[in-house]
Formats: sequence, C-alpha cells, structure tokens
Amino acid sequence: MTVPVPRQGTDNSPAKELCQGRHAGGSTTTLTAGSLIEVVISGGAPHGGGGCLFSLSYDGGHTFKVISSTDKSCPINHNYQVMIPQNAPSGNAVFAWSWVPVLSGQPEYYMNCADVTIVGGNGSGFNGPNLPIYNMPGSSTIYSSDPQRFIGLTDIVHV
Repeated sequence: MTVPVPRQGTDNSPAKELCQGRHAGGSTTTLTAGSLIEVVISGGAPHGGGGCLFSLSYDGGHTFKVISSTDKSCPINHNYQVMIPQNAPSGNAVFAWSWVPVLSGQPEYYMNCADVTIVGGNGSGFNGPNLPIYNMPGSSTIYSSDPQRFIGLTDIVHV
C-alpha cells in the first residue's frame, strides 16, 4: 500500500505480525468520516488475486474492524475507493489493508498499516466485523493451491 502513506519501513512482504510489526509513527494522513478515499496498492506479484479487506483500529493496531471489501481481483487492480464510515469516531486511528493470496506457494497474509487522523465523525457506535487474522504465529492457517477451492478473506467477511 502506498496511499494512504504506510508506516515507515513497511513493504509488501508477507506479514509475520499485525502491521508487519511496525510501530505507530504519528498520523501523516487526515481522512474525513463519510467520504471516499483512494487506496493504492503497489507490487507486481498478485498471486492470482484473492480479495482484500480494509479496516480501522482505534487501539493502536491491536484489533481491527472491517469497513470495506473488494472482489477477488484485488490486488490485481491497484486502486480502490474505500468509504470511511460516517460514524467512525474522530481522532487517531490505524487504517489497514489485508490480503490472503490465491496462489503463493505457501500460506501468506499481507498487511500494511497507515496511522491516520479521522475528522468529522459522529462516533455514534462505529462497528463492523472483526478483521480475520490468518497465517501468522498464534493464528489459524488457510491455504489452498487450488484456486477453485480457495477461501479468501472476502469469503469470510464481506462488507
């Protein structure tokens, strides 16, 4: 992910920890609740797609609530429009992109995080599905070398 600006040192390698273990570096992006933002994902190895999830965290990146999902062409297509919920509380948050590829040769989980500031939110009960975490230490493993039997993040959570 290149937009919004990810945490320093983040790359597009498979994550071994939430937010690739990168610590918060202070907000570099302001997002307005109730508005669409453009998310740009970089990289040249789409591994057959798989569907991506976009989420927000208000506890520094320990837990995430899914706010948007894509079809299974993600990240083959690199630009996405994501709605920041109107009821997202104003304040500091972590925006995340997550993806489990269809074909990668091994169980992988990709995740980039951006420290953001949400403005204009009414904070009236922001809620969404919990972000599923897979293929990291202490979590379940999902993997299939058969694209017809693949279960991706957007099969588990669809917003």
